[in-house]
This record gives sequence, structure tokens and C-alpha cells, in this order.
Amino acid sequence: MKKVSKLFAFLLAGVMTLSLASCGSDDSSSGAASKASQAAAGSSAAASDSENPEVARIQKAGVLKVSTEAGFEPFEYVDGDKVVGIDMDIAQYMADKWGVELEVKDMNFDTALAEVATGNSDMALAGVSKTEERDQNMDFSDPYFSSNQVIVVKADNNDITGKADLEDKTIGVQSGTTGDILAVETVGDTDKIKRYDKYAVALQDMKNGQIDCVIMDSYPAQKALAQNEGEIKILDEAMGADEYCVAVSEGNADLQKAVNEVLKEMKDSGKLEEIFNNYKSSLEGDE
Repeated sequence: MKKVSKLFAFLLAGVMTLSLASCGSDDSSSGAASKASQAAAGSSAAASDSENPEVARIQKAGVLKVSTEAGFEPFEYVDGDKVVGIDMDIAQYMADKWGVELEVKDMNFDTALAEVATGNSDMALAGVSKTEERDQNMDFSDPYFSSNQVIVVKADNNDITGKADLEDKTIGVQSGTTGDILAVETVGDTDKIKRYDKYAVALQDMKNGQIDCVIMDSYPAQKALAQNEGEIKILDEAMGADEYCVAVSEGNADLQKAVNEVLKEMKDSGKLEEIFNNYKSSLEGDE
């Protein structure tokens, strides 16, 4: 059984690797933001960033609208009456930098992406990965986290040991996610794939014997493993690698550029790693 501390180390490595990869062609000393410049970001950045027409539009509206699906702990989840998590902290950092309020719109995953494609939300932060299909309807930032899609089965299930065993099995996925896409690629778009709005419902159906397995992201899978000790397990063979991006509307190069600049600042300054560290205990769960 996998230990979530391994996941923590893996994700930290992903942050560092992606930080180096995102440097691009600009190697000037402005890449590493100082603590002082971050503290002043809310006021000083508002003036300079307003040269970007999309940031200026958001500043004029006074609000950054972000759509998400709050069933993806630790990236987005409900705590009391608020949606919190790593992605929400990133969104709040952007809102603060641009000097606006943050409006979080919680909905199912498909709708969260549709809100961006139709312009009803400025962006989606929901553990979104870039795919060919999604790329036809929206644009994406540089990746800011790396992940894996995994197969979850009941603890006593010895019939499924990897992808090769999925052909005649009933597979649960969250609708519209990378797990959904990988399931179709593996077994075809058949009635053997059962789609859900929430991972939690899929996992409950699996525990009740209504489906054989769930394909899902490794982070909520690790959380589910801690919450259902002895009832479920994560297979060693991953379905595939994944990277999280911020989704913006198709052709919105100005907002894409602004988001990339903020993400790079957060990586270079260590802010992104700091945010992740704040959720370390959530990932570690019960070992």
C-alpha cells in the first residue's frame, strides 16, 4: 500500500522541476521575486499589470471569477462554508496581486470548464490537465503541478492488477476528467464506463459492489485511502502521467500570459512550494 509521504516528496519534486522548466528565454534577475515585492504586489502590480488588457478588464470589474469542483482535496474542497485548497490559494494570490476580490464558483467539473469556454468565468482551477479535446475549446497556462492517474479497487480485489485487466470490468470515473478520457482510450466508450459528478460517489458504489474500480487522480485517491483504510487500495501501475494547468477561454492570449507570469513568480519566489507545504498534513493523512 502506498504511503502518502511518498506522494508529498513526489509533488515537491514536481514543483521544483516545473519551476526550472518554466523559466523560458527570460533569464533576467527579475525572475526571483523578493519578499518585499510580493508584499507590495497588491498595490504596485495593479498599475503595471493594467497594461495587460485582460488584467485591466478584471480590475475594472473588481472581481476575479474562478470556477472549480470542490471535491478534489487538497486542491479544492469545502471547509465550513468556504471552498479552500491549493488551487484556491493560487487564485487568491492572483486576485490579491491584481487588487480585486476573488469569486469562487463551485460546480461539477464539466460545467466548471464550460463556464470558462463560454466566458462566464475568467479561469478554472480544478486540477485541470490539458488534453487535445479541451484544447479545442480553451487555452491553458504552463503546468504548475505534476500528478498521476491511478486505479482504485476494493482491498480484497485480486482480479484487477493493472490496465490490462480492465477490458471486461465496470469502471467508474468522474465525468469529463482525465480519468474519463483514459478509460475511453483503454476500453472504448462503452456502457462499462460509469460516469459520476463526484469521486466520492464512485468510490462508494465500488465499495458496494456496483462497479469494479475507479480511475482517478492520485491526490484524492490518497485521501480516500486514508479515509477508507482496509477497504480500498491503489494499484501500483498508474494509468498515466498528468499535469495541472489553469484553463482560460480559447484565444485569450493576454490572460494566459498574465497567469503564466504570476505562476512563474510564485515558483521562482518559493510561494507555490509554501502553499503546498500548508497542505502537507492533508496529504499525509493517517499512515
